[in-house]
Amino acid sequence: MRGFTGKEQDVKFVKHLIAQAFVMKKMYVICDSTIVDEAKDLLSLPRGSNNLAILLESKNKNGHIDDSKQL
Repeated sequence: MRGFTGKEQDVKFVKHLIAQAFVMKKMYVICDSTIVDEAKDLLSLPRGSNNLAILLESKNKNGHIDDSKQL
C-alpha cells in the first residue's frame, strides 16, 4: 500500500488484508517517515497466511526511501 497515512480507514484496510489474504506472499506498506512507529504496529498483527512477508518502507520529505524492514 503506497501512501499509508495511518488514518483509521487505512489501518482498517491493511488489517483486513493481513487477516484475510490467505494466499498473499508479500505486502508492501510505504509510508511517510513521520508515522513509522504507527506503521510498525501492523507488523505484529495475526496473519491469514503463514507465508505473508510485510515490508515496511518509509520515505523522507524528498520522497526517497529511508528504511526498509521485512518481517
